[in-house]
Order: sequence, then structure tokens, then C-alpha cells
Amino acid sequence: MINTSSKRYAPLELKQISQVFASKYTGENKEPNYLTGEDLVDLFNCLGFKDDYIYENGGIIADDFENRPSRAQYTLARLRKLNDEGRLSEAMLTFINSVKDKEKATRDLSPYIGEMPTKASNNKEYPKNDGLSMSEISNELKFSKESIFDNVPDNHPIVFISYSWDDESHRAWVKKFANELVENGIYVFYDGYAPDGTNIVQFMIDGIKRADKVLIVGTPIYKEKLERNNGGAKFEDQIINAAIYHDAGTTKFIPLLRRGAGFDDSFSELIENRKGYDFRLDENFKVEFTRLVKTLWGEPESKMPQLGAKPSFFEESCVEPDAISPTQESWIKLREFRCFSNEEAANISKQVVSDIGDGKLKKPEQLGNTIAILAFMMANDIIERNTETIELLLDAVKELENHIISKNDLYDYHISLMQGINYFSSDNEVIAQFCEDYNSYYKEKYSQAKDKMTLALEGLTDEIAEDLNRLDTEAWPDHSISYDMGPVFQYCDANAVVQALVNLSNAGRTSVSSFIISHYKLAYYIQGEKDYCFKEDVPVLEEVIKGLESRLTGLKGNDKFSTSSLIDRMKQAVLRCKGNRNSFIK
Repeated sequence: MINTSSKRYAPLELKQISQVFASKYTGENKEPNYLTGEDLVDLFNCLGFKDDYIYENGGIIADDFENRPSRAQYTLARLRKLNDEGRLSEAMLTFINSVKDKEKATRDLSPYIGEMPTKASNNKEYPKNDGLSMSEISNELKFSKESIFDNVPDNHPIVFISYSWDDESHRAWVKKFANELVENGIYVFYDGYAPDGTNIVQFMIDGIKRADKVLIVGTPIYKEKLERNNGGAKFEDQIINAAIYHDAGTTKFIPLLRRGAGFDDSFSELIENRKGYDFRLDENFKVEFTRLVKTLWGEPESKMPQLGAKPSFFEESCVEPDAISPTQESWIKLREFRCFSNEEAANISKQVVSDIGDGKLKKPEQLGNTIAILAFMMANDIIERNTETIELLLDAVKELENHIISKNDLYDYHISLMQGINYFSSDNEVIAQFCEDYNSYYKEKYSQAKDKMTLALEGLTDEIAEDLNRLDTEAWPDHSISYDMGPVFQYCDANAVVQALVNLSNAGRTSVSSFIISHYKLAYYIQGEKDYCFKEDVPVLEEVIKGLESRLTGLKGNDKFSTSSLIDRMKQAVLRCKGNRNSFIK
């Protein structure tokens, strides 16, 4: 093997090595191994850095540079850091395996690979490497494509398995897992299948790049190796991180939890919050494995239905699919009041107002739109502004009491209605009185209504549990981010939440656990050093914990495990709400 010991290199040697990495491109004299600024950023990100390349105006972005550095400045700075860590040999091997002409790169860097050679004489010739000859080094760095990459099928899913060698039982599990994937038609890049003599570094780089999905088997030891910054798992993690930094929305990397209390205990921060699979319990293997195979074959269990056509929001959204009633017909006509004379519009509006008064028009969306139109017509003297009509409109608003589902719906109705009210002149006493009465009613109803997140937590199903993280960012009526608005459990009925959690599947409870972590942990990063700690959530959370613990003794197997794990996450959330900022922070 090439010697990759953690030796340190002198400043002059560093400069010479950096000139190989950042070879110049002058006119037509382009080096075969010339790397653009973007290429260099990719290369060093594979070695653990977190830099970026901005296409606009062109330039490398790195935290330790005040301005955009040149390729040469950037390369030398990165190699100095790697040299301080004793990882320059690793960097040279990565460079050789990344460029087009590997033989030339090996020749250019051969004086620096392995033990540092010394000058034999003034003719600046270096002695031969004590290890492999130049041709042998070059051959070692060439990957045998015929054995793996040239035989990859075009009509099967392709995956790469990233894992750590925790112990023999873990390695045996990964091998069995890889074999079962192959038996289910999945082509697998797994180091256990690689033939002897395989260049493992190149296998990792090409395998991750070539795979459709990368399956990351997480354990506490796997995460520990990442944090210690060594081993093959760390090298794979660096390649994965570089890909994610360039495409944060990618779904290529899927976490598979094999050991540990939860995803945050066994994966890096970039992976732990991604949707994955729980393989900790062997008795649950078949269910999770089947779900995974379906996903890899493009047939996930939760599949979006075929996208429909744009609906007609103007009439059809509020009309029943059956025959149109006279009330609906008059309501639809009212929307077209601009097409009628004032007299016709007035007659139609009287009919609609009468229907509202008789309780025939009950749908909230119909009421909201209708009242806004009537308000507009009153503001423009199309219909008479009188106290009776105003009172009818206010009564219609109060009719919503039996139809409002959540605070969000009430808020949206309020916005729609007030847009119509804004057409009225400010000096109209009747309208001013209506606004005063309405605002008083609205504030009372708004304070009593529950938002979508509260209703979701009280009525949890597996489908809702899977959607909690998305709902969390849009649950507040004004659609601002919920972390800046307030807690989510404060207005929940604890008993309803407990019963809903008990009725969930294990996967559903795992989804809720992930939501608990992401909500309170992410809130820490968003709020920084603010004092707000969600303490209003504490009473309900503690009641939910007690309710779940009282049912724990009656549970067995997976149900007991997933419920116990959820209780632990909620206890961490309580600590966070009380001000312990480290409850979720490692």
C-alpha cells in the first residue's frame, strides 16, 4: 500500500504540492489535470471542508477569507490546514483519484507520497520510493472498472451502503441486508462485494456518485467515528456532505437507524432529520425492509395522486356537486353583479341577504365571499346602506360559529371580509358601528379558536404525524414561522393527545418523535440567545408524559419501544421549555 502516514510537510513542499493541485491555465496551455475553482471546492469539501462556489461573477466562498481568494491562495490555505491535521497524504490520494490523467498526477506528486524523500545530490534527483514503484502506484490508483462499474444494469435501482465496522455482529447484519437487497432486484455497491485489490477510496467516490440512493446505516459508533474525523465512514460522510451542500433538497441520502436511542444519536446533523427507516428491532425488519424496497423501486407506500387540473375558484369551489338550489343560484348571480343593472343587482342582493337571514347560506367560504361582495356593493351605493342590512351581515358573521374549523380558517375569513369593509368610507356611521361590533366578536372568537397544529395533535393519525414538520412551519394563522409565534402544545387537550398517540402505529410515533426533536431543537438555532423557552408548553407536555407512562406497562414489543422512545423525547422537550438549551444539543 502507499504510505499515508500522518507526517507533516515543510512550507516549501506545501507550496510545490499546491502548485500541482492548482495547475495554471494560460491561453491554450491547459494542464490535463487543471481544476476549476468549483472543482477545487468540491475536492476539499470531500475532505471535510464546507466551502462554496458562487457562479455569479465567479468566486470561491470560504469563511477564513475576507474576500474571494484565487485558486492558488485557496488551495494553499486548505493544504496547510490538512497538513496541520496530518492528512496531506490523504489529500494527495484524493486528488490523484479525482483528476483525468492519474498517471501524470502520480508522477507529479510521487516525491511527496509516503515518507518524505531527501535530496541525493545537487542535481535535484530523488531516490526511489521505499514502497511501490511508480508503475505499481499508478496501477493501484486505477480502479478495475470491468469488475464493478462497467457491469451496472440500466433497469435496476442502484444503491451504495455507507456504514461503520462497529463489530462482527453489525458487519454480519449489513452483509445480510445487502444480500436481501440484491435478492429483491437492487444492485448494491457494498465493500463486502468488492474484489481483493480494489482501491477503496475510489470505490467510495465512484460508488456514491453512481448510486441512485445512498443508504446510511446509523449507529452511535458510526456517529462517533464521524466526530473523531477518521476512518472510511468519515470519508464517505465528507463526500455525502459535499453533495448535500450543493443540493440541500436532494433525497438521494436515506438514513437507516440500526442502533441508538434515536436518529440524532446515530447520524450527522445533515442526515439525522431526513426521513428514513428504523431497523433497530429485528422483528420489525420485514415491514421496514418492504417499505424501503418499494421506495427504491419507485413505488412508495405514500404516493402523491395524479395532479389534477386547476379548479374554478370563482364559482365551483363553493357549489355543491349535486343540483344547484335556488339559494346557490342567487349566490352565483350575485358574483356577476357587474353584469347587471343596479336595479337587477339590488334585487339579487336582497334575495341573498334574505337567504342569509333564513340560514340557507351556511358554508363559511360562501358567507365570507358573499359578505365581502355585499360590503363592496353597499360602499358603491348599488344596494342601500341601512341598519337592517348591516345587522343581517353581522348575524351572518356569527353564523360562522358552527362552521369554523380552526383559528386559521377564522383568520382567513377575517382577512377576506376586511378587504371588502375597506371599501367603505371612514365617515359612514353605520359601517363604523358594524366594524366595531364585528371586531369585538372576532377578537373573542379568535382567542377561543384552536389553530391547525393544535387540532392536528389532538386528532393525530399516521398520515398527520408524517406531515407534522411541514404543518409546523405554516400552522399559524398569519403563516409566519411558528417558532417566533408561540408554543404548539399550550392549547391542546392532553387526554386527547395521549389517546391519539396510543392509537398510532410505531412508524407514526417515530414521526412524532422526529417532530418533537426538530421543533424544539430548531427553535434553539432560530432564536439564538433569546430568553423565550416555550414554557407555556410544559403543563400539557407533562400531562401527556404521565398519560403515556401510565399505559406503558400494558404495552409490549415494538409498541412499548416506540412509546418509551417518544416519552424520552418529550422529557427532553420539557427541559428545553424550562430553559435548558442543551436538552437537544450535542
